[in-house]
Amino acid sequence: MAQRQSIARKSSARDTILSIRDLHVEYTAAGGTIHAVRGINLEIRRGERFSIASESGSGKSTFANIVLGLARPTAGAVFYRGNDIARQSRADFAQYRDEVQAIFQDPYEIFNPVYTVDNLFSVVIKKFKLARSRDKAMALIEDALQAVNLPPEADPGQVSGRAQRRAAAAADGGARIPVGTQTDRGR
Repeated sequence: MAQRQSIARKSSARDTILSIRDLHVEYTAAGGTIHAVRGINLEIRRGERFSIASESGSGKSTFANIVLGLARPTAGAVFYRGNDIARQSRADFAQYRDEVQAIFQDPYEIFNPVYTVDNLFSVVIKKFKLARSRDKAMALIEDALQAVNLPPEADPGQVSGRAQRRAAAAADGGARIPVGTQTDRGR
């Protein structure tokens, strides 16, 4: 902990990519108020990685939905590069959604079992208009799959969970996301 604090003192506000301040989420139910998230404060700086691990029902998904901008907190705020995501313009929020992506524990759910892995990339490239031609789209797909060590014809049901997570990460950010390329050993 002391090491983290000394590093934090050396870094500037520009190094902070994501800042969560006093985040609270409450739901009203028949039995009263449910406190799904209580007072989370967090800063993620350039070069740091972050993951959430906790028991079922502890608010992980609620927290992730707030950070991704899919839901609003009861109190508190999420700042991306110093800007409150709840107060961003549509264009700025679209940029935020393009840059901040979730990697799900069970990525198989995002794959249509009828299609190969490269089809997922085609959908993402079209949706976010990442290529102006079919050739450029194919080059992006090849680069992203090569970055995660997967063949384009891979069937999501036939590759390991780790490989599925790598493919999902690459699809979320194309080749722009640095991801591990360890060889998988089974499912």
